This record gives sequence, structure tokens and C-alpha cells, in this order.
Amino acid sequence: MDSSSPSSSSSSSDIDKQVKDKMTLEGTIDMENIKMLPLKEKNFNNNNDTSKFDVVPSNEKISHDNRDIFSDIRTILYAIIFGILFGFFMNKGTVFVAPTIRKQMLFQRFAMLKMFLAAVGTSMLSVALLTLCCRKLYEKILNGYIEHNSRRGILHYLFGGTLIGLGMIICGSCLGTVFVQVGSGIVNSLFTCLSGLLGTYFYYIFVHERVSLEKLSSSSLVLRRICDLFHIHSVIVHIVFGLILLGISIGLEFIIPWKSDLNPSLFIKRISSAFTVFAAQICRIKKISQSLPSLNSFAYELKNHVSLLFALGAIGGSALSSSLSRTIPLGAENGTNILSSILGGFLLLLGA
Repeated sequence: MDSSSPSSSSSSSDIDKQVKDKMTLEGTIDMENIKMLPLKEKNFNNNNDTSKFDVVPSNEKISHDNRDIFSDIRTILYAIIFGILFGFFMNKGTVFVAPTIRKQMLFQRFAMLKMFLAAVGTSMLSVALLTLCCRKLYEKILNGYIEHNSRRGILHYLFGGTLIGLGMIICGSCLGTVFVQVGSGIVNSLFTCLSGLLGTYFYYIFVHERVSLEKLSSSSLVLRRICDLFHIHSVIVHIVFGLILLGISIGLEFIIPWKSDLNPSLFIKRISSAFTVFAAQICRIKKISQSLPSLNSFAYELKNHVSLLFALGAIGGSALSSSLSRTIPLGAENGTNILSSILGGFLLLLGA
């Protein structure tokens, strides 16, 4: 009895120990499950949060796309509306006909000079206002303009300006007024447009790569503004020069009244980027785009087509003005002959 007693005691002790170990293990498992439950819920919540975060960028993207669409629509409307206004008022000012342009170069008429001085003066005042209200936007536009002209030196402007002047005298038109001439029904202005396209192709095929090899430094005199050279605030410069140009235009009006300066027969009866963008559409053909990469950059995107929309608006505005004045189509005496239109248009766009 005594000998078996320790053995049974030992067995019961082992059993108790196993039961305790089992209980301990089950307790540990239960505790782990209890610990794991919040973690799973937390992960589930995190997954839900992640899905929520996935939705937010999607909504933001849709909102961003909508803003881009509205911005594009607004840009298109602005281009067309201002093009119509440009064509309408240029037509009313009768400064688009060949005799007026040629006589302006001889200082026999001054309507064109007065209009252009007033336009530049108003533009400078508007830039001053833009600088005060939206300086970041002005700097963005300015930097883009400087970058765009960073490969054009003084000789480029002298030679190009000379070609533009010759082209204006020969064809009796300029980069903006040619669209007004088309809208007013001057037939030979169509030949000016066609030869302008030829001049654009000639430039990008034979000239562009040769004259755009060297990029000018930002400190180059050509790329610096008057306010930078004389350390004057840009707003002051724009306001002063804007007022001076407007003053000259108003002064000329007092000396030479507009009624004595307009084309009597018309009075009684009643842009280079556009050419480049239009010419660039041929670059949608892959082989041509590869051979003319500089022109291909104008073939796509709304920012390039704005100038084309403006030109179409100018044609429409001019046609509207001529229709209201009952002067459409204008006679051949307000244009030039076909040969002059072709040669002048070619030089005009090549120079531009």
C-alpha cells in the first residue's frame, strides 16, 4: 500500500500538471485570439480607410479633369471672341486695306499708326495691372516668352523685321490684317495666305535649324528688359511707357482727325502663329513629323490651336463688319495683284 501510494500520487501529479499545462495553453491561445481580434478589426478598418483613400484621389482626378475641360472651353471661347472683336474693329478702322498700309509706310496716312500706338500703350498698362494683381502668372508668361526667344539674337530681329517690312509693302498686308482682308472678301488675300504657308514651310525646312543652334544666356541684352537694365520696377516702366504711347496716339488724333485719315469710299459705304499651327498639321504624318521636329511641336495641344481659333474669329469678325457696312466683297483696288500677294506673303511669314 505504502509503496504504491507514491506511484499513484506521482501519476495524479502528472495528470494535474498536464491539465494545468493544457489550461495554460488554452488560456494563452484565448489571449492571443483576444489580442488578434482588435488587430484584425484594425486591419479591416485600415483596409476600409485605404479604400476610402483610393476613392478620394479618384474624385480629385475627376474634379481636376472637369476643371481642365472648363479651362479649355474658356480658352477656346476667349480666342474666338477676341478674334471676332479684333476682326470687327480692324475692319471698322479700315487700316487693313493695302492702300492704307502702304501710305502709312510713306507717312501719308496715320490711322494705322494711331491704332497701333494705342494698342501697345493699352497692352503695357494691362501688363502693369496683371503684375500688380497676379504677379506669379505674369512671371510665368514672361519666362515662357524669354525661353521661346532664347535662340534669337539681334541679327534675327533685324533681318526678320526687314523681311516683314518688305512683305507688308509688297502684299499690302501684315500678319494680323490678312485675316481681316479674307473676311472682307479681298480675293487676292487668299493668295497671301497660301504663300504665307509656303514661307512657313520654307523656314522650318531650310532655315530654322541653321539659325537656332546657339541658345542665348539669360543675361543676354536681347533677353533683358528695360526695367532690368536701369533697375526700375517693371510696373513703373509699363505705366510710364503705356501713358506715353497713348498720349502720342491721342496727340496725333488732334493733329490729324480720323475722318480725314480714313478711306472715304469705305467710310461712306458702311497673326504668324496661326500660319505655323496650320502648316504644322502636315506633321501628323509620321515621316514628316520625324523630319521636321521643330514644326511638329506646333501640331498638337490646345495652346497651339488658340492662335488658329483667333485667326478664324478675326475672319468672322471682319466678315460681320463688312456685311453690316454692305462693303463685302471689297474691290480689287483695296488689295494687290496676285504676284505681289504671293511674293509679299512669302516674305512676310519668312520674316516673322
